[in-house]
Amino acid sequence: FTKMATIKLETGDNVTLEIEKDVALRSETIKGMLEDLGDTDMAVPLPNVTGPVLPKVMESAKFHHENPQPEEEKDEEAEKKDRVLEFLPWDKEFIDAVDQDMLFGLMLAANYLDMKPLLDLTAKAVAVKIKDKDA
Repeated sequence: FTKMATIKLETGDNVTLEIEKDVALRSETIKGMLEDLGDTDMAVPLPNVTGPVLPKVMESAKFHHENPQPEEEKDEEAEKKDRVLEFLPWDKEFIDAVDQDMLFGLMLAANYLDMKPLLDLTAKAVAVKIKDKDA
């Protein structure tokens, strides 16, 4: 059993979280910061992310790191349009478990951290909430 390389992330409100490096690298922002910092024990500063939000962001990153989605077939455009507002089971549970404030926090964090899958998921969740209100 090999110990996974970990890094420390520090939020804007001074919460530090230790996370597997491979999981954290799902963020293009963190990847870029680590390239700039080099190999260091210093915590990577994430001033635009709050303490309550960061663990949820990393929970999503960890799940999707361990359970990669196969690429969708490109010729299923019509069928894909019908599925645009559908969620994978884990994503649905993840989104259903957060309140509106957390959802917006996740969306802002995903945008800042350049984590497109999480940004897409949160945007889709907001779209569904708006659609459901209009129905």
